[in-house]
This record gives sequence, C-alpha cells and structure tokens, in this order.
Amino acid sequence: MSWSIESTREADLAPADVFVLYTDPSTWGSWGHNTRGARSDGPVVEGAVVQVEAGYRLTWDVLVRRIEPDRLIETEVHPPGLDIIQRFAVEPTGPGVRVRHSIEVSGWAAGFTRLTLRPLYQRLLDKETRRLLELAERRRA
Repeated sequence: MSWSIESTREADLAPADVFVLYTDPSTWGSWGHNTRGARSDGPVVEGAVVQVEAGYRLTWDVLVRRIEPDRLIETEVHPPGLDIIQRFAVEPTGPGVRVRHSIEVSGWAAGFTRLTLRPLYQRLLDKETRRLLELAERRRA
C-alpha cells in the first residue's frame, strides 16, 4: 500500500532564490527533513547521484530523476523494502513564490511505514519547507 504527503508554503522570494538551494547539496543538511548532510561528485543534473546522510546516520544514494530549472527537482531513493520519490517544486506567485515538497512511498514495506512513519514525516516535511524558505531569505539578505 503506497502513501504520500505534501507540504506547501509561500514567501516573498524569486524562484532562483530557492532553486539554488535545491541544486547545492552542501545546503541540504540545513533544510532537508531527515538529512544530516549531502554531497555530490559533480553538479546536480538529471542522472546525478547525491550521497545523502540521513538523520539516523546511514548514507543513501539519491538519484536525480528530473530537473526543470528554477521549477522542479525530482529524486528517488530505495531503502530496503521502499521506493521513495521526492519532488521539490517552486513556482512564481504574484508577489513571490510557492514551494511544494512531496514524498511518495511505495514498496513492500510501505504499508507498515504508512502507519508508523507517515505522521512523523508530515511534521518533518512541514518543518523542511519552513527551514528552506528561512534559509533562502537569509541568503538573499
């Protein structure tokens, strides 16, 4: 049984103010929902793999599946029993931007994690979008 969650926020920023953080793995530990740190051997482009150290200290290879400059990055990671797709989207609004982060979880262990992790990860995802926009605002200033 698959499940998904989403968090949306708005801020008075330009899309580029946010998107630069999506493409800079050195910032991911500052805003990512369960990320201590991340690194990539090259630029973050479609097909790139970013090594992400989770909050519980395991490191996962995260594939960058899709990029739409200044709009979207889509990633996938495969912990045991799970297939996780994350989307990090930014879109212009009249006065600023709206960010929308989503997580889709499937795989044989998804039913169990729906019951145990979904509420926690929703709170973490809400914190992630808040921290991302706060960091983008500080960097712009």
